[in-house]
Amino acid sequence: MNANRLYVRHRFPAGIISHCLRLHYRFALSLEASTVTWPDSGTVHAGVADAFNSVRAKVRDWLAHPRDMKAVFTGHSLGRALATLAASQWTASNVITFGSPSVGNAAFADTVKADAVARYVDCCDIVTRVPPKMTSYPHVGSALYIENEIEAARTTAWMAYRRDDAWRIGTVLFRDLAGHAPINYERALLPPFEAG
Repeated sequence: MNANRLYVRHRFPAGIISHCLRLHYRFALSLEASTVTWPDSGTVHAGVADAFNSVRAKVRDWLAHPRDMKAVFTGHSLGRALATLAASQWTASNVITFGSPSVGNAAFADTVKADAVARYVDCCDIVTRVPPKMTSYPHVGSALYIENEIEAARTTAWMAYRRDDAWRIGTVLFRDLAGHAPINYERALLPPFEAG
């Protein structure tokens, strides 16, 4: 924790991982068919709103304690969606997200109260393209691609994954699914750990 920043990381305990996977699946299939009105403005995906409402009181209570700090909301995947909803309810100095789906319409996106939004995207991460661009769900914040030449990187990554990894037991068949794993973001953004 930075001396004047309070990090709120949205993460679920292992016991509800299967619930999160079902939410992802429902989210990917439903596009924007399952929406609810968001309290400040706009509409958001109903499944993400339900997940946020299950932790809203705890986050509110935690943020209510007097602190001389600014909040930083962060998360990966569904955790990113919750971090974005939190930033629409409480002011944050930063929203830092990884592998994020879009969660609401443009009116909702305008409610996010953050001085800065950093939205990291792996070249092949399929979740960052959910729901598809044809919907009215914009992303909050500009994409910060881990690779500079995104189209060239995507093609190279697809080919390399097919050649080197897709055939291995225990891996997923498509790079777009493998690209969503948190380890890809960690490897790209954090310095290598050297045991001493």
